[in-house]
Order: sequence, then structure tokens, then C-alpha cells
Amino acid sequence: MLLQEAVDEFLTDCRAGGLAPKTLDVYAMNLRLFCGATGEIDLADLRVSHARHFLADLQERDLSPYTVDQYYRTLNTFFRWCVREGTLGANPIVQVRRPKLPKHIVHRLRSEQVMRLIEVVNETALHDRNLAIVLLMVDSGLRVGEVVGIRPGDLNLQESY
Repeated sequence: MLLQEAVDEFLTDCRAGGLAPKTLDVYAMNLRLFCGATGEIDLADLRVSHARHFLADLQERDLSPYTVDQYYRTLNTFFRWCVREGTLGANPIVQVRRPKLPKHIVHRLRSEQVMRLIEVVNETALHDRNLAIVLLMVDSGLRVGEVVGIRPGDLNLQESY
């Protein structure tokens, strides 16, 4: 099986599994670039060096370390799927060093900042709903896209952590 055929099967499986459209887009873009870098290669001929050179080339392009790591994670997910499907004997990415990421410290909001947020929210038309959203984000560290994506089935009100 050609690498591109395996990628197409992987993306089909991801779509069937209900993966988020943006995640699918990222996988498709990252794997398309990997396929372009490796050429028309049979999956059985794929070597650790293909992944290693691909990631090294990305780093030499001065891409953000976070972007290079995203490619690494995409390849890891794809190769793990290939192993599960039996189209690849072993995951070649496990022998490739994961790109180092800079330490990123997210500073918490000070209590004055939270109080100001609450004041602003109280001036909105849907202040109860908006207050619940803001407090959820402040308490949990969820981002806007994560909060927007929450569905009732995602919540387990029986357990508390």
C-alpha cells in the first residue's frame, strides 16, 4: 500500500469516527506535506529516517516549535493507526526525538481582573449565562473554543474532581 493510500484511509477512518473538522483539516494538511516530502513511497518502505528528515526540514524552515511538534503528533497518531490496522509493523516515530518546546507559563488572572470581568459580564443582556461561561473558563482554564464545543453529554454531574 502506498503512503498516500494509507493517509487517505486514515482520514476516512477519522471522519467516520467523528473527529472534529478542524482536527481533520490539520491532519490532512500535515500528512499531505509529509507525503510530498517522502514522495510516492510504499508504506512498507517507510523508515525512521523519513520522519526524522521531515521534522528536521521543518525546524530548518524556522517554524515555531509548537508547529513542528504538531507535525510530530500528527505523524505519531497516523503511524499508531497504521500499526493498529496492521499496515505497518512498528511506529517509526518512536525512534525520533520529539521537538523540544519552550516552557510556557500561563499566568493566572489576579482577583481584581476576575472581579472586573464579572462587572463587565453583569452589564450584558445574558449576564447569568455569560457569568457561568466566564467562571467556567476562569476556574477550569478552558479556552473559548473548548467551551463552545461542550455538549450536555460531555458533562458528568455525578462525579466531582
